[in-house]
Amino acid sequence: MKKTEEKKICGKTIKEIRKAFFKNELGKLLAKIQIEKDIEKEDLKELNDYLETLKSKNDEIVNEAIRLFGGEVVGVKLDTKPPTVEELRGGASDKEWRERADKAMEWMQKTMNGIRAKISKREKIAGTFWLDTAITFLSYQDLIDKDVVYKNQLYHNKIIEIMNKYHLTRKASEDFAKSTIEYTAYKNASYFKSRIEEFILLCKKYDAHNEEA
Repeated sequence: MKKTEEKKICGKTIKEIRKAFFKNELGKLLAKIQIEKDIEKEDLKELNDYLETLKSKNDEIVNEAIRLFGGEVVGVKLDTKPPTVEELRGGASDKEWRERADKAMEWMQKTMNGIRAKISKREKIAGTFWLDTAITFLSYQDLIDKDVVYKNQLYHNKIIEIMNKYHLTRKASEDFAKSTIEYTAYKNASYFKSRIEEFILLCKKYDAHNEEA
């Protein structure tokens, strides 16, 4: 009779993953996986889903054991919980400036797209455009900075959340967090800030060239 092959996630068997989870060695397991091959986002999500299932079951068992025998008996100190992400954030919000930031970024993106189209069509651009645009972009710089900082906080909060939830190392938690929407939002905000800064420099360069001409 042919032996049924055990299911694998990221190249590791369920038995290996369970062992790493309950021995608090997920960081080591993740490192081994990455040494052997690149982890695709789909595989990382499947691993995350399975770990979520393990944690839920483990929490149920631990909570029942605490109810029956007390925390100290099962090795859980109830007064040493790490702070939650909500506690760390302290109610931080982007509500006050989010709408203004979104409108400003939308306008800046349209402006850059418009300039790109004009340049490709070799259309004439007014000499005063460059300095005026640079000054306007600079006036919105504080909103761009706030957006990057806020989304960076959300990304790092996600890392802390994963660390606390799965008892992973910082490095392993960062690897998992890179598959989240918080990381994507932070990176996109950072790239947008870089593009804006480069565009402002370009505007200043063209304005200086027009003055010399």
